[in-house]
Parts: sequence; structure tokens; C-alpha cells
Amino acid sequence: MPYFISLMRLTQRGLDEIANSPERARVSRERVEALGGRSVALYATMGAYDFVQIFEMPSEAA
Repeated sequence: MPYFISLMRLTQRGLDEIANSPERARVSRERVEALGGRSVALYATMGAYDFVQIFEMPSEAA
């Protein structure tokens, strides 16, 4: 399966609710799995993006 990278930025609401980050990670993982993929890693980052997720999907269409 091909690998993909998602670059994510938090909105102001996301910043206000940063304590919910573990819950957001779980939801993201479940969404990828529902489409037949597998979440490989989720990293909190510094700079232009707040999170980077690496995942496998069965196809680009998925």
C-alpha cells in the first residue's frame, strides 16, 4: 500500500482544546482504518504545521 503524509494546523478552537489531542489522534486513526488504511505515526511538530500523520492507504482514491 502507498504511504501518505498529512500536514495539519490547529485552529484557534483546536489550540483552546489542546488537552483533547489524544482523543483527536484516536479519531484520526479510526478514520484512516475505516477507509481500509493503517496509521503509521502521528507527530506533534514545531513550525508551520502542528501535527504530521503518516499513513498507508489501499489507493489514492481511498
